[in-house]
Amino acid sequence: MKIFSLIFAGGAIATMCAIHAMGEDEQRINEIHRLRAMGQAGLDEAFHRKPEQKKAQPPDNRVNGSEPSNELKEWREFVDAVAGQRDAWASRLYWYTEIEEAKKEAQRTNRPILSLRLLGKLTDEQSCANSRFFRKTLYPNEELGNYLRDHFILHWESVRPVPVVTIDFGDGRTLKRTITGNSIHYILDAQGRLVDALPGLYNPQTFQSGLVQAYDLAKSCSTHSDEKRIDALVAYHSECITRLDTKLSGLFKSWGITSDQANEFRNWLSHSQRQQSQSSVDSNTRPNPMISPISLAIMVGATSTRSNVASDKNVMLAIRGIERPVERANATALPKNVVERPIVDGFMMELEDFSLRRDIDTVQNEYGFHRAIHAALADPKGADQSLQQFTEWAYSELFLAPLNDPWYGLRAEAYDGYDYKPDSKKEAASKRPIQSIDEKIMRFRLSKSAP
Repeated sequence: MKIFSLIFAGGAIATMCAIHAMGEDEQRINEIHRLRAMGQAGLDEAFHRKPEQKKAQPPDNRVNGSEPSNELKEWREFVDAVAGQRDAWASRLYWYTEIEEAKKEAQRTNRPILSLRLLGKLTDEQSCANSRFFRKTLYPNEELGNYLRDHFILHWESVRPVPVVTIDFGDGRTLKRTITGNSIHYILDAQGRLVDALPGLYNPQTFQSGLVQAYDLAKSCSTHSDEKRIDALVAYHSECITRLDTKLSGLFKSWGITSDQANEFRNWLSHSQRQQSQSSVDSNTRPNPMISPISLAIMVGATSTRSNVASDKNVMLAIRGIERPVERANATALPKNVVERPIVDGFMMELEDFSLRRDIDTVQNEYGFHRAIHAALADPKGADQSLQQFTEWAYSELFLAPLNDPWYGLRAEAYDGYDYKPDSKKEAASKRPIQSIDEKIMRFRLSKSAP
């Protein structure tokens, strides 16, 4: 994707030099810049140029559909460059990359801003795992996409480069993956001030519910003074804490569990996803819960007699139901752009497995991370933080991955036989707490799935 990379690679002079050096079509580059300047309207115009795809019998190695033509591939690259997001051909969402431009458009249209913070860039294939799942399974959801286009101005910002590792198996095969990382969506008023935040990966329905819930407050805050805005945030987030706690208490009562078991479940919500976010070569690595499967099974009533050991999947299916009502189960199906891809061994099972684990992430993020965010913003001091201060707090305290750590939590505290040559000043800035041996083992555990 040469053109796509050039548009977001740097300044105009560097871009144009690269264009001429690589022999790219200057007229096409200028057209991309023209359409980007138009915002969502420019992206809509780009979509009207979609070439006709000839009907063909799906090959045996496809889940559905046929291999896109070269013409269609070029159009997708063109659309992604106009949108400022990789895979935008599947989502039709336009993203600002400068917050001041996003604020101008938000004030012009009287809309809140949805601002993504991620490791790497939303325009790159090798951005952090959460943002890849956003591009593949969240943003292309039709109902959510329509809501975002009609109600929010979209913006993304990279908080730091994403760590990438290449594993050489010694037989000519290599595996290139991102390591660790997490993302967070901020709901901002039109002045760019924080109203709420949705941490990590969600299924589309719960994600949209969170946006709808905060939308009216985000719109009203844009006209509030700082003092009035803080008062409104404290009241709103206090109500959110009460709502989440009331729902959990009701679930605990229906499960018939003890107070100790309830506390154990709350601890799992608070810590399991933290452990996952820092534990693996990629954050889609299968996490081990911090409490045993049988303990979880007893809590959620996964077995009828409560004396048999439930399988991990039965436990997860029971937990999934907390934020995935049966009547809306079909709405969480994976989007067409994910299903229409080459089959690899076990691919359909991987899709089913991902959908389940995404829903588990949703429960952990909503009742663990998001509740912690509600608690922070229900405190007047927390609500008065700048967006930068809040970002540093979220990555340090929630994700346990301080942005000022030059190694991003990947350097072992105990001697591991490697010779490091760190920048002593940057190394001194790291304040990452020492982790347990289990956390270290999990952190370097490779994903079983293919890239």
